[in-house]
Formats: sequence, structure tokens, C-alpha cells
Amino acid sequence: SEDTLDLPDDENSDSDYDNETEDEEDQKALGNHQFTLEHTEKVVSFARPGISFTTVQHAYPRVTHSMQLKRFREYVASNGNRQQKLRRIATIVFERFRRTREKIFTCT
Repeated sequence: SEDTLDLPDDENSDSDYDNETEDEEDQKALGNHQFTLEHTEKVVSFARPGISFTTVQHAYPRVTHSMQLKRFREYVASNGNRQQKLRRIATIVFERFRRTREKIFTCT
């Protein structure tokens, strides 16, 4: 017999969909540009109060809308957006898996 993975139907699936929708909306608002956390931190540190948005645009041409600065501040405050956090988690899990696998094969 085949082993199957039965997933319970619960209310969490709706909240997951909402998160995905928010990520898609964020990407549309940002013009589908991929910005690294390091880049957003640089932009936020440069765009301090008193600096005009035009000056920020000249320094960072990929920043095209003032709404991006607001979102960048939110992302920096929360240590990245959802997609960046998931990528970091995947990298950490893979590295732990790789190290564990190497330990198992070196011990046998």
C-alpha cells in the first residue's frame, strides 16, 4: 500500500492564502523588482528625514515610488519581507541537513 500524507482541513489555509496575496501585492507595488535586505537597509539609511525623494531616486535609481521607502522601512524593521525570511529558513534547514548527512556518512 502507498503511504499518503493526509492534510487536515483547517482555518490556517485561508490565512496562508492571504499572506501569499499580500506578497503578490507587495511585488506589484514594488514594480516586481527584487531587492535584497542589504539593499533596502542601504536605501533606508540613506533616506533619513530631510532628504528629498528626488535625492533618493538619484542615489538609488531602482527606487521609483515613495511607497517603496515606506515598505523598505517596514521590511528593515521586521528583518526582511516574508519571501526573504522563507529563503533564509530554507538555507538554514538545508545546511543543517547537509551537515547531519555528512556526519552520518563519515561515522559509518
